[in-house]
Amino acid sequence: MSSEKLINIIKEISIKEGPNNIRRYNFELVERVILRLESLSERIECKECKYFFYEFDSVLEDLKVNFHKYPNSSYKLLMKKVLLHLEKSHKLITPGHYANTYMTVGIALGLPFGAILSFLGQSQHIGIGLPIGIGLGLLVGSSFDKKAKNADLII
Repeated sequence: MSSEKLINIIKEISIKEGPNNIRRYNFELVERVILRLESLSERIECKECKYFFYEFDSVLEDLKVNFHKYPNSSYKLLMKKVLLHLEKSHKLITPGHYANTYMTVGIALGLPFGAILSFLGQSQHIGIGLPIGIGLGLLVGSSFDKKAKNADLII
């Protein structure tokens, strides 16, 4: 079993079913996950990574044969377990993880800022806190994402 075989299965499914039918499967992320699992199972001999790598083989084979009948839940469950394992055990993150997280924090901090301005008599500026919070959150999150990418911690 090799990652090349699994990636070829993904490409076969993509060509056969077309881009409109495969959007929900996010095969670009799956390819990166498969390469990471193979690397981690060989380099640091992680048994869970090796198990998930072989689990992808059966799930993708089933998906290839029964694309329209395939229960999407087993694929989603496997991806959820794999991403959780990679995040918790190997400290890896998905692309845009920090940007999404800090944007949410920025919104949460920007709304009270706008409310404070409205209480101080600047009621026309009540909506200014939201875009400021989003902008600052994206700025901080993007810098953390860039650091994670440089440290090769992104899947």
